[in-house]
Amino acid sequence: MKIEKYQVQHFAGGTGYFLRAMIWLYDENRATVANVRFYKNSNDVQAHDTKLPSGFIACHYPPEQYSDVLDLLRNEGPVYLHFSDIRKMGYFSTAREPVGEGELQ
Repeated sequence: MKIEKYQVQHFAGGTGYFLRAMIWLYDENRATVANVRFYKNSNDVQAHDTKLPSGFIACHYPPEQYSDVLDLLRNEGPVYLHFSDIRKMGYFSTAREPVGEGELQ
């Protein structure tokens, strides 16, 4: 599915809350289609991503991958989110791009 918009949430301390940040993803109709969860502790990351019957996808990442995902959403386009039912894994992709696009001149 093509991602058109995103919203970022950062969570401060708190007791008993296991997430550091979450990114909500929206389609062209402004519908919430997924969230990407970044855990405080890498050991707490869920082993499998999930896709509900509605099509909503929840992806689970360790905290060190936050800047990679945010960079992709900020700087690439179009961006797509997919889900592998076999691997129980959500993943991002971009469209084909020319080699060297974005290089400094």
